[in-house]
Amino acid sequence: MSYLSIKNLTKTYGGNDVLRDVSFELEKGMFLSLLGPSGCGKTTILRIIAGLVKADEGVVSINNTVIDHLPPNKRDMGIVFQSYALFPHMTVEQNIAYGLEQRKMSKSHIQNAVKEAIHMVQLEGFEHRTPKQLSGGQQQRVALARAMIIQPKLLLLDESLSALDKKLRMEMQVELRQIQKKSGITTVFVTHDQDEAMTMSDQIALMSKGKIEQIDTPKNIYNKPVNQFVANFLGKSNTFTGQVVEKRVDQYLLKMNNGAILQLPSTQLMEVGKSYTLIIRPEKIHMFPMREENSLQGIVKFCTYTGSFSEYLVDVAGQEFTVQQQNRSNEKSYSIGEEVWIRWDAIDTLAINQ
Repeated sequence: MSYLSIKNLTKTYGGNDVLRDVSFELEKGMFLSLLGPSGCGKTTILRIIAGLVKADEGVVSINNTVIDHLPPNKRDMGIVFQSYALFPHMTVEQNIAYGLEQRKMSKSHIQNAVKEAIHMVQLEGFEHRTPKQLSGGQQQRVALARAMIIQPKLLLLDESLSALDKKLRMEMQVELRQIQKKSGITTVFVTHDQDEAMTMSDQIALMSKGKIEQIDTPKNIYNKPVNQFVANFLGKSNTFTGQVVEKRVDQYLLKMNNGAILQLPSTQLMEVGKSYTLIIRPEKIHMFPMREENSLQGIVKFCTYTGSFSEYLVDVAGQEFTVQQQNRSNEKSYSIGEEVWIRWDAIDTLAINQ
């Protein structure tokens, strides 16, 4: 049963459609990432949920109760912005306690709740420091504790990790997800970082030009993209065209533009004579120094060493393929200009209607 329900949200600014009939549902306790390029409308959705922006059309409901008429301070939500918005003159304790004090809670309740919150975000020993005496990661945890201590119906995070350096950001992704799981608070997170969304989410809503292209689990949205935009935005992908030239009992034969024949399992419904956009992820491709069964001959055009893996650009009769290979001690490396053979399992190829 859905806890957060978004139905037919539409928003226009200056004649431009920022949101176009956006709908989705989220179960209680889940972590949803709104992912997409700048200007796609993800922050507008968050601000509409928070009551900071009014939709032109559409309905926002929490636990089957419509909240569109409520002002922000009556929606019982915790919000963490990109800047954290901590009070610079207050200590960690005072910042975290602020929301409860505004709700006129008893001193004993506030003291106990603040103590638990500080423990939850692992800031023991920092209670009396001010924000300027904290690192970026510590400030982020204070902002998170302040938002969660009021036990909100919904936690809204607006690119709240983007101000951190890469290493700290990766650490905070894990910490934030652990805290969210422990608290069980339903969370909506805005980000343009695909790795961040994949790491933290139960579900990802990938947006483009004011609409949701696909909403699904990280695994499904990566392995089963519904269109080329999703495939190209979430991770890297090799995209090429193939025409179905024959259907057999358990497979299709497709002819690529360069004349090569590919075999695809019949689990995907296709029509003979029709062309399809074919997608294969770089890590699914295997590369060999000598010819293998069902392999394609190519030439290495470029190579990038990233530490954990090497990424090759391989030209196969005019069609370029990106290939990722783990840098294991027993794995052969290849040089620019070297002849190689590539192949992949047919089941890893995804066919999309053109």
